[in-house]
Amino acid sequence: MAFQLQEIKDLSFGLFAKTSDYFNLEFSIDGSTENNKVLSIELSLNNGSYIISPNSNDNFYGPLTIFHSPGDNYIVKPELIEIPSSHPEMDTLINSFVNFVRVNTKYQQIIEIKNTEDFVTRGILEFVLEPSCIPYDVEFEIEQRNGLLTVTKLDTKVSEEFRQ
Repeated sequence: MAFQLQEIKDLSFGLFAKTSDYFNLEFSIDGSTENNKVLSIELSLNNGSYIISPNSNDNFYGPLTIFHSPGDNYIVKPELIEIPSSHPEMDTLINSFVNFVRVNTKYQQIIEIKNTEDFVTRGILEFVLEPSCIPYDVEFEIEQRNGLLTVTKLDTKVSEEFRQ
């Protein structure tokens, strides 16, 4: 009976535990110039968790990806800066090089503000938490009010596709 309970616990990695047991994300907006701002995302990994870098060239794993709602008030630059940069490792499962992110990492993306009008927009950060193979969606909101640009993390959940 103890073996069965341990087996169930192993299979549920990440499903029933708090996400902070495995990862944490902090969002912020840094001002570089009046019109260009930097969306910063600090990823902390815990308990042996890791993700796939957005810079990975493999076609097997789901890399960290950021999606922004379209809008007329801003332009999001497509480049996602990774600090520290991940490096390719040979993955014997797919016999290919993969950029695994195994350390706490910061991601930065430039947002060019087009005007001073107030606006609110949403985005989603997607990634697959390994070694559990559980995809997560992290919803966030970027708001400009009275010239001040802020970002707020709204919700972290297991991706709908995984739950179906």
